[in-house]
Amino acid sequence: MANGAKPVDRDLQLTVLPSQWLIGVTLSAHLLALLACVANALPWTVKLTLLVAVVGLGWVVVKRLQAQQLAISHNTRSGWAINGQAVTVLATTTLSQLGIFLQFVVQNNKRAARQSAIICFDALDGDDFRQLLARLKTTFAEPPAG
Repeated sequence: MANGAKPVDRDLQLTVLPSQWLIGVTLSAHLLALLACVANALPWTVKLTLLVAVVGLGWVVVKRLQAQQLAISHNTRSGWAINGQAVTVLATTTLSQLGIFLQFVVQNNKRAARQSAIICFDALDGDDFRQLLARLKTTFAEPPAG
């Protein structure tokens, strides 16, 4: 830019859709667990109980992953927001080319529990994923004391 002017940060507003890649990995892990349930030497009643538990858990997890949708926004004045709630993104967030393991605390929450979300590369358009990675790299908060 001319005269050393800084570029103006524009607002970032993204909608994170369910990740088909993460759903596939989850289904594969549950399939391996089903095979382990069948291949063990336990009595058939225990095997059946384990099979039902693994199938039930797999169904619940996949349904939750399919329903997951996050609205993420950031601007320089008000900071980060997820699903309309102001949040502080923690420095413990992990960034990679496959996904973002986002850790955050909801602001103005009395309990202020740490929350997390997995954002895989296929949950956003390629350019949006790169913008989110870059914005997160430049706006980490300090980890909480204690």
